[in-house]
Parts: sequence; structure tokens; C-alpha cells
Amino acid sequence: MTLQNALAEAVVRAEEAVNEKQTEALEQERRANAELREMLEGARSESTLLEDRLTNEIVELKGRLEKEQAAARNTKEEMTAEINVWSYYVQSNNRHWSRSWKC
Repeated sequence: MTLQNALAEAVVRAEEAVNEKQTEALEQERRANAELREMLEGARSESTLLEDRLTNEIVELKGRLEKEQAAARNTKEEMTAEINVWSYYVQSNNRHWSRSWKC
């Protein structure tokens, strides 16, 4: 074997070793990318679930708020009516007492 043949074989082996290392590195990058894609998909799924849960919670809270506002309006109307009745009663009694004192 000549020196030139030995050099050619060494170059071929070196190129094969470089190609093998590049292939291993590329495969490792593919695995890492696949893992990242899975993590991203999982995060998207979690995000969608969280968004749905929070949207439902907002709808529920708005419904409760509407009910509480309606109850507050009803209570206000009842109290206003009661105040009006008492106000009328007091005014009627004042008129009655004023007339009775004029006699």
C-alpha cells in the first residue's frame, strides 16, 4: 500500500466519521424538535382548556351578577314602596293631628 492510498483511505474514513457524527447530531436535533413540538402541543391544549374553563367561569359570574342585580332592584323597589307607605301614613297622621289641634 502506498502512502497515497493510505492517505485516501484515511480521508474516506474521516469523511465517514464526520458524516456519521453529522447524522447522529441531526437525529438528536430531530428528537429534540419532536419533543419540543409535543410540549408545544401540550401547552396549547392546556391553554385551550384553561381558556374554556375561564370563559365558563366568566359566564357563570356574569349570570350570578345579573341575578344579584335583579334581587337588589327588587329589594330597592320593595323598600321604596314601603317608604312611600310610611311616608303617606306619617303625612296623613300629621294632617289629622294638625286638624285636631285647630279645633
